[in-house]
Amino acid sequence: MRCSIINLIFISVFACVILLSSPLVSAKEWRLAICHGKDATAVDKSYRNMITGTASNVFALVDKKPNPQFMIRECAVEPDLACYADESAVFCREEPLAQIARMAAWISAEAAFLFDKHRGEKEVLNEVPRLSWVDAQLLADAEKIDGEEVFTKRASMIMRRRDIDADILNAIYSLVLNIYSHTNNDIEVDENNQILLVAVDIYRQITEYAFAFLLGHESFHYTKNICEVTNKSSVEVSGLFDEVYKMQLKGGYFNPSLTLDKNELLADNCGFRWMEVKSKLAEGNLPKVFNALTKRLAIDLLASPILTGYLNTIEVNKLGQSAPKVKLIDGYLYPQSRMILSSAILNHSETTYPETVKICNDSAKAMVTLMQNAYQSYPKSSGIISDAVLTQFPKGVEVAWNGGAWNEDSYRCYREVN
Repeated sequence: MRCSIINLIFISVFACVILLSSPLVSAKEWRLAICHGKDATAVDKSYRNMITGTASNVFALVDKKPNPQFMIRECAVEPDLACYADESAVFCREEPLAQIARMAAWISAEAAFLFDKHRGEKEVLNEVPRLSWVDAQLLADAEKIDGEEVFTKRASMIMRRRDIDADILNAIYSLVLNIYSHTNNDIEVDENNQILLVAVDIYRQITEYAFAFLLGHESFHYTKNICEVTNKSSVEVSGLFDEVYKMQLKGGYFNPSLTLDKNELLADNCGFRWMEVKSKLAEGNLPKVFNALTKRLAIDLLASPILTGYLNTIEVNKLGQSAPKVKLIDGYLYPQSRMILSSAILNHSETTYPETVKICNDSAKAMVTLMQNAYQSYPKSSGIISDAVLTQFPKGVEVAWNGGAWNEDSYRCYREVN
């Protein structure tokens, strides 16, 4: 049984996931208030079932009896950020959550075709998707815009750039629409439709990873700066978080003009802990190839909200079609740093194919572009990136960064298939 919502009042929803035993702090009733702006479209408002169902599953990861409560209404004052929290609730704008849902569908649809092509065998982990996370972001954004002009224009641009013909893109889009229909309307997938079964399973996994980080971060503020997951995450224990933190201090890699707020850093760590709970649960319950694939796809999905900051409108900008402009927010780590740490959480918990669960393919290309752009715009940068940070990229990126040649293969998460 899936979870449902009634608008305008708080209601109880029973969680629909298997719970993971973990040292947790007992939390009060979970409350998620979702508001939409005056410019929100009907498309933006059509993902409420998916949003509340995914949130319920994520709350259940860290609380055996979460009893989540939801409210949806028009924003009295539309917040600048996608989400914030105080002691009364976690507050989120509906539009960016819907954007994540649409983008996840595009990523999941193509991945399902690749998974089927290789019959779920490990060879699929060597495949480089034709659609990048930026392509998925652009198409997902265009879907909410009235009329077909913007969507058609962007689809044509992507087909030219990616050498994709109309039949392939139409097949992917048809599967995207099927994902929407089933997840937004609680329709069970016909067990004979293997492509759709895989696509929906991928979709649910990667959206839960994204929501785990987002809600885990905000939950820290909601529960009076206490994280429900008391075990330190792997990035804390390994020291990687400290390495990334130092990159933003004076004499480091990034311009230290952005201040760092202690509570926002702790909130990020809480989000990473929530993600790791989800990742470890998946490690023990999902087929190995599927598990590795969905973790890597979750990294691609996270690239959008982390790097671009849940922007309302996505545009192809001066940095090019592979790396949209990042959104810098005072008090937080650089988006590039948060992306590295998110990847590490999923990579560290991957026991079978860790070399494939990294920032790779077009996500790696975007990150390298954004890292180099940050370095070039800050003359006092040390230019030093630690080996611990570079290991979150494919080996080719590490080699090229240390003086080797850059080429398309530099970015590939490649594993030799025996």
